Amino acid sequence: MPQVFSADRRLRLYLLTAVLANAHLMYIGFLGGHARTVLGFGESYLGTLTSSQMAGAALGNFFVSRLGSRLGPRMLLLISRALFLLVALGALVARHDYAFRVLFGLYGMAFFVNLVGHNTITLALMPEGRSSSVLAVFSLALVPSMLACGELGAFLWQRGGMAYVAGTAVIGLLAALLAIWPIQLSHTVAHGPLTRST
Repeated sequence: MPQVFSADRRLRLYLLTAVLANAHLMYIGFLGGHARTVLGFGESYLGTLTSSQMAGAALGNFFVSRLGSRLGPRMLLLISRALFLLVALGALVARHDYAFRVLFGLYGMAFFVNLVGHNTITLALMPEGRSSSVLAVFSLALVPSMLACGELGAFLWQRGGMAYVAGTAVIGLLAALLAIWPIQLSHTVAHGPLTRST
């Protein structure tokens, strides 16, 4: 595996951006509670925010096939990371009900745009005959990073609330954007049938 990754810069960058993009997990677990605190709403408001997130997810799934086919999976990842970043920044300044609804809708959209882009590029970058091993390495890196981001978010939440959590997530997501930027795919991969969502 070290030889496979050392021979393919795109694979290294993609693993890096996939790990860094998990920074969105720092804030999403606390965003609903933060919204309730800011607005003074009861627990039932979490259901409203969940509905907004599901609506965003539905819109993301509806548009992602057209976006992927037209722009390619790399652009899907750029869009999803930009949306995750926008939600993190919005969490720092949102003070109204509909602002939080929009943030949760954008998060739901970003999550599924990221999912389709991630799956498509993963398939495109897998070296022939080594896909199972490379996927195992990705899982070995991604699962601990998800857990670490959740734990880091909890630690930061206890120390300074949403300002610390979202601020740190912004740094991670900016780094994820920079890591995905140099990755280039062939025209066939970028615009071919693999990018179409089902």
